[in-house]
Amino acid sequence: MIQRILLLGAIALVLGVAVRLSTAPVPAIATSPRPATVAAQGDDISSPRSAQPRWQVLWTRPAPALAAMDVAEGGATITWVDLKGSVRRLNARGRTLWQTPPFPGVNRVAAAPSGTVLAYSHLNPAASTLRILSSPRPLETKVQGAIWNVAVSDQGDRAVVGTGERWVYILPLPVNVKKWNPEKLPRWRAEGIPDSLALTTQEPLALAGTWQEAGVSAWSLDGTPRWNHEEQDPARLYTVDFSADGKTAIGVSAKGPREAHARVHVWNAETGRLLWQKNLDGFHPKALTSEDGRLVAVTYVKTLSYRTGSAMQRKLALFDAQGRLLWEKGVLYFSPELVAFSAGGDRLTVTDGASTLYTLDARGGFVSKLRLPADPKTGAPARIHETTTTEDGAYLLIRRDGQISLLKSVS
Repeated sequence: MIQRILLLGAIALVLGVAVRLSTAPVPAIATSPRPATVAAQGDDISSPRSAQPRWQVLWTRPAPALAAMDVAEGGATITWVDLKGSVRRLNARGRTLWQTPPFPGVNRVAAAPSGTVLAYSHLNPAASTLRILSSPRPLETKVQGAIWNVAVSDQGDRAVVGTGERWVYILPLPVNVKKWNPEKLPRWRAEGIPDSLALTTQEPLALAGTWQEAGVSAWSLDGTPRWNHEEQDPARLYTVDFSADGKTAIGVSAKGPREAHARVHVWNAETGRLLWQKNLDGFHPKALTSEDGRLVAVTYVKTLSYRTGSAMQRKLALFDAQGRLLWEKGVLYFSPELVAFSAGGDRLTVTDGASTLYTLDARGGFVSKLRLPADPKTGAPARIHETTTTEDGAYLLIRRDGQISLLKSVS
C-alpha cells in the first residue's frame, strides 16, 4: 500500500511539472498531459544523430545594461547600445572598435556589413534624430515623426526608416560624407504607420507592415507603389520580411498584446500575388524563410483543451512552397522558439527557452544540440534572453545575463 501511494504521488508530481517556454513575454507553458506523437527522423532530442554541434561559440564578452543589439551579414559588424544610450561597434573577434558618448534616448541599433551603425530612439516623438555611425562621431538627420522601425537591406547598401507620421525614408549606405544631404533623401507616405520594415535590393523593393491602416505594402525604392494587402481587421499587426533572394515576401500577423489569432501570409514579392496563407490557431508567432522562399519555418503557442482544463504548448512547424504542412513538433520535453534558418533550408535552429540550441534538418530530425557553458566566474547556468541572426542564418548573436555571445554555424 505504501508503495502504491508513493507511486501515485510521483505520477502526480510529473504531471504537474510546467515547462518554461522562453524569455519572450508570453505565459509559462504547461506540458501536455497527452503529448502528440511526431513521426520524424531522429525524434529523440537527447540523442541527436551528430555529436558535432551545429553552432560554434566564437566569443563571449560582457555587455552590461544592454538595451539592444544587432549583427550584420558576414558577422563582421556587431553593435549594441546600453541603457544610457552609448553605442559600441565590435569586430568579428568581439573587440570594441569604438564607443560613443551617451546619446539621450537612443535605445535601438541596426548594423550594416560595411561597418555603418544606425542608432535611434524607438517610438519617441521628442527624439526623432537618426544617427549614422561609422565612427564615434555621427552624421545626424532629423526625420518627421517618431522612429518606429529601421531595417538594412540584404546587401547592406540601403536602409529604410519608418516614422509615426507614416513617412518611409530610403538611406544609401555607406554614406558619402562629401555628398551627404539629408534634405534629398527619398521618402514617401505609407498607408499606415510602418511598424515593421524589410528591404531587398535584389528586386529592389521596400516592404512595410502597417498599423492603424493595417496591412502590408510594397514599393519600389523611389516610392512607386507596387502592391498592397489591405487587412480588414484594424487590430491585426504584421511583421514582414523578404526571402534572401528577394522573390518572396512573408507577413506574420497577430492581434492584441497576447499576439493572438496568429496567421501567416506568403506573397510573390514582385507582383503581390498571394501564394498561400495559414491560420495557426495560436499566438506569439515567429517565422523565417529559406533563401529561395520555398520553405517557411514557424513557431507559435497553441492552447490545448482537456476535460480537466487547458494547457499551452509551443509548436514548431515547417511549410512548403504551397503552404502544405511538412511536419510539426512540440511535445512534453521540447518547447521550441525559432532562432535561425539556413539559406538552403536544410537546417533550422531553435532554443528550449533556457540555455540549449537544438538543430533540426528539413525532415524534422534532430541533428545536434549545443548547451551554452555556465558563467566561468559565478558558475551560474547560462540563459538565453534574446537572439538575432543574419539573413543567411550563418551567424547568431545571443544575449545572456550581462553578456553577449557570437556563434557561427558549422557544417
